[in-house]
Amino acid sequence: MKKITSRDNSLLRHVRAVRDGKIDELIFVEGLRLCEEALRSQLQIEALVYSDQIAKKERASGLIREIEQVVPKSAFVGEKLLASISYTKTPQGIVLLAARPAIDEKQFAQRQHGIPLLVVLHGINNPVNLGAILRTAEAAGASGVLTTNNTTDPYSPKSLRGAMGAAFRLPIDRVFSMKGFGTIVTGTLISGSVRKDEELQIHPTGKRLRVRGVQVHGAAAEQAIAGQRTALNLAGVETSELGRGMMLTPPGLFRPTRHVSVMLTLLSSAKVLRDRARLHLHAYTAETIAEVTLLGEKQLQPGQSGLARLKLDDSLMLVPGDRFIVRQFSPVITIGGGVVLDALEPARRAKAEERLAFVQALGSADALGVLLVRVGRRGAEGLSISEAVAETGWLRAGVESRAAELVSSRKAARFGDILISAGVAAQLRSSLKASVDAFHKANPLVAGISREELRERIGIGPEIFRGIEDSLVGDKQLEVAGDLVHGSGRGVVLRDEEAESKQRIEAAFATSGLKVPLLKDVLASLPVDKVRAQKIVTLLLRERVLVKVGDDLVFHRNALDELRKLIVAQKAKTPKLNIVTFKDLIGVTRKYAIPLLEYLDRERVTRRVGDERLIL
Repeated sequence: MKKITSRDNSLLRHVRAVRDGKIDELIFVEGLRLCEEALRSQLQIEALVYSDQIAKKERASGLIREIEQVVPKSAFVGEKLLASISYTKTPQGIVLLAARPAIDEKQFAQRQHGIPLLVVLHGINNPVNLGAILRTAEAAGASGVLTTNNTTDPYSPKSLRGAMGAAFRLPIDRVFSMKGFGTIVTGTLISGSVRKDEELQIHPTGKRLRVRGVQVHGAAAEQAIAGQRTALNLAGVETSELGRGMMLTPPGLFRPTRHVSVMLTLLSSAKVLRDRARLHLHAYTAETIAEVTLLGEKQLQPGQSGLARLKLDDSLMLVPGDRFIVRQFSPVITIGGGVVLDALEPARRAKAEERLAFVQALGSADALGVLLVRVGRRGAEGLSISEAVAETGWLRAGVESRAAELVSSRKAARFGDILISAGVAAQLRSSLKASVDAFHKANPLVAGISREELRERIGIGPEIFRGIEDSLVGDKQLEVAGDLVHGSGRGVVLRDEEAESKQRIEAAFATSGLKVPLLKDVLASLPVDKVRAQKIVTLLLRERVLVKVGDDLVFHRNALDELRKLIVAQKAKTPKLNIVTFKDLIGVTRKYAIPLLEYLDRERVTRRVGDERLIL
């Protein structure tokens, strides 16, 4: 193990070459979960690179120790260098290179037992779609996958990330206690995987707990994967806190909901379904009552499908793609079913036509289009990566991959952790520039508008504001000086009487030394109105020509510089000052002396000790 500090290091160049597909014999694996899978699959690992930050985490440090026992080359790097080799915009902390798995026809045939279930992929060009198919094939128990020459590489970084699938979710169907073990729950794992000692969250209560043990089909196991009948021994929760219909997920990823937009299909034997009807809804092991609001139509005919919004009596943990069954309210007979399109609505209440257009767009979009539609719905607020995970049910890696594709194709912009559509970003650029121009027109005596005031005028969050501001600065349309934003090359524009007033104000304070006149008296003598006079003073204060010491006390900077030198020279005679000594030294009254001493304290020229000042 060694630390690499140069971007041109030979190992990092080698990793980038594999990442970019220039070396066919090796595959690029990024992220904690995929690296764990590579180790468990007994791939021949050739190199390991990880960040010094991820090495501090318990789960990652254990994996790193295991890999370093078998890998010939390993190194750790800083976050910047890791970003230079990462495939994703947000680095995952760990990367390894492994030999591409090779298997001939004879070996492939030997691995088939009984009646094999084989999946043949032909003409699949989208690596994300290919990854999703591989994930589904594994869950269905496929014994092998065959790809034709015109199918994308199943070991490309995008394909591997797509194959990671969705996050762990286990609908609970039974809860009981076993002597010597404690709380046990069972269910069929619908997505992801779970291992011993992982932390989970129970929905809809939100309580967090830990996995003490895992069983698959009645036998102890290291992990359970999607499609398997699973029993979990849980720590940190009582059986009274759990029940059938609850859902286990990783902590902090998802939120339960009481409103879902769906595609609803009625059986041909069902009766006409009218708007606002109440039905029994069954999703996995959960059951609740749902009120149906039909979108676009007032009734749904037997055998037809339509878009609807369901208002649930109880909160359920659902994500897009989840299927459900609906039964008549009374008598309770099955009348249809459907699929969830959207389960997390923004806080802003949408109009019926907006919701209809949104779910129609979701229903016809591919995975990339789904993310773009969701980003568009958030407008100038933007959609964070964590919110996208909660809305879609995808793993963060899948969201990151699709987000990077949207940004690279210029369909969306990313600022920090937030995505906004390219159209909204363009509108915000125009609005921000127009607001700065309008400010200059209304305030020609002010150098620029404060960043916070400008952000509030536009009405956007800090991350998006910084991103839009940076893009305009980069295009040389705006400039930033401290906390002020102004147009590129734009300065204060003074009329003749304003320029004269500025000179008179500066001269009044420059010639008076430390025995300055009151500011209000100076302003009253100017040839401009009070508002413009105050703006000129503000300009002089910003330029540090004048320095405000008290509420109505302003001094010229040269006078204060001379005062500072005088006090420093006084230290050679005595290290202390009191109010009487100070007044005699500079020849001012108590009215000026006290504010000036307080100014010197703030400037760390002196420090107050009782009734005296210690010269620093």
